[in-house]
Amino acid sequence: MKMVARDIMTTDVITVKTDTPVTEIAKLMATKGISGVPVLDDNDCLVGMVTENDLLLNLAQAKSHPRLALFGLWIVPDKAVEEAYKDARANTVAADVMTKNVITFTEDDDIETIAATMVKKGINRVPIVRGCKLVGIVSRDDILRAIAGETSKQG
Repeated sequence: MKMVARDIMTTDVITVKTDTPVTEIAKLMATKGISGVPVLDDNDCLVGMVTENDLLLNLAQAKSHPRLALFGLWIVPDKAVEEAYKDARANTVAADVMTKNVITFTEDDDIETIAATMVKKGINRVPIVRGCKLVGIVSRDDILRAIAGETSKQG
């Protein structure tokens, strides 16, 4: 019998809302030891994912100096513009940095298909949905544990 997402998914999923500040998301991910979180809208529908990569990209952009190109010369804005830029970055929320077109699966999708997609797309976790509602998540670790469990049962 083929294993499906329902058999291995984590159902107690840590999520954030679209208006959750990225600083809060980073703290949550660090304290929970996770590398990504699903983002839900006000109707609890999945609208995106925030990953470590999304947060690191946001940090890299925040650390780069805002500059303007004028007649081939780089002009660095004065301190007031720089401070406004930093404030804008400090107010960044999940909706600003999340990956929007998230690959999802249903509870009945088999783990071989899920694993192949994860490898092909280079992703570490996929949300499991029923309609637009998040019902679970499957990570690479979940799949490895399932394979190990199957192997030990057969051997």
